[in-house]
Amino acid sequence: MFSGLTSSLVHAGGPPIIIYFSAIGLAPAKFIATASVFFFMMNIFKLIGVTALGMLTGEIILTAMTFIPLAFVDN
Repeated sequence: MFSGLTSSLVHAGGPPIIIYFSAIGLAPAKFIATASVFFFMMNIFKLIGVTALGMLTGEIILTAMTFIPLAFVDN
């Protein structure tokens, strides 16, 4: 629950889920798979909320897509 809250508020859900999964002793493969599914679902829920609030529009998507090439620029 704490990981979901921090992920939604400040995009920092990793540390709480790492602490929890380490405490319950998940095997590395299960750890990675569970974290991947958890954050995939968390982002789907965030996407639904952002879209419902009107914060995700075609214009914003196009603007974001224009910056994709910058992700491949290396300093």
